[in-house]
Amino acid sequence: MMNNLVIAMTRALPPNWLGLTIAKGLRRPVIRLAGDRGFDTKLWGMQLRLYPRWNACEKGALFTPQLYDVIERAALRQAINTAAERPFVFVDIGANVGLYSLWVAAETGDTARIVAIEPQPQLVQRLAFNAEVNKLRSITVVPVAATTAEGKVTLSLNSRDAGGATLQRRGPGQRRITVAAKPLTAILHDAGITRIDGLKIDVEGTEDDALMPFLAEAPSRLLPRLVIIEDGSGFWKSDVFARLRELGYTEAGGSKHNRVLNRH
Repeated sequence: MMNNLVIAMTRALPPNWLGLTIAKGLRRPVIRLAGDRGFDTKLWGMQLRLYPRWNACEKGALFTPQLYDVIERAALRQAINTAAERPFVFVDIGANVGLYSLWVAAETGDTARIVAIEPQPQLVQRLAFNAEVNKLRSITVVPVAATTAEGKVTLSLNSRDAGGATLQRRGPGQRRITVAAKPLTAILHDAGITRIDGLKIDVEGTEDDALMPFLAEAPSRLLPRLVIIEDGSGFWKSDVFARLRELGYTEAGGSKHNRVLNRH
C-alpha cells in the first residue's frame, strides 16, 4: 500500500524540475526497501511490471511518467496522428524494456507495426513479459544488436543502469556478454518492413554503426519520416546528423539527450 501511495504522489507532482526533485526524495526509500523486486503498476492503460532500482528509464516511467521523454513522445504522437498510411510503423533500436514500443502500442490501440530491437537478454525478457501480459500483437521483439555486420559482438553491461549497456568498451570493471548482431537493413528485411513512420535509436554511442550502413543502402521509400536519436556524436566515427541533413531531414526539437528530426 505504501508503494502505491508514493507512486500516486509522485505521479501527481508538476512536470518540472521541482516536481522531479520532490519525486526523487519520495521514491528513494521505496526503491531501497524493495531491492531488486519489480513493481506491478498501471501505466498508459496497460498493466506493467517495472524494475526501477537498476534501470533509469523504468524508474522514471514508474514514478514520474508525466516527465518521461515528453518532447519525444509529443513528436511521436504527432507522427501517429498525421501518418498517411496505416498501420503506423515504428522501429525501436535499443528498445531497453520497450517503453517507447509499449507507449506506441497503447497510443495506437495496438494497431501499429512495431519492431523492438534489443540485445540484452534480461531486458528482452521484461519487454516480452509486458507485451504478453497485455496481449499486445503489434510488437515484434528482435533480440539482437543493430550494428555493421552479422555475427556476434561484445556488449558491456552497466551495473548501475541496465539501459547503459554499450557495444563500446568503456571500463575494465564492466561485465561483458556476447550477443547476436545484425545490420539494420537485414533486421527490417527479415521483419517484412517496407516503410517506416517513426524510428527511435538509443544505443549508447554506437548509433553511427547502426544507422550509417542503413542510410547508405536504404531506398527513399524506407527512410523514416521521424527520427528520434540519442546524441552520441562524441563517440561516433561518422557524422550521422550531417548524413541525415543530406537526406532531407530537418531538426524539429530535442531534449537533454535526444534530438528529433523530420523528413518531409
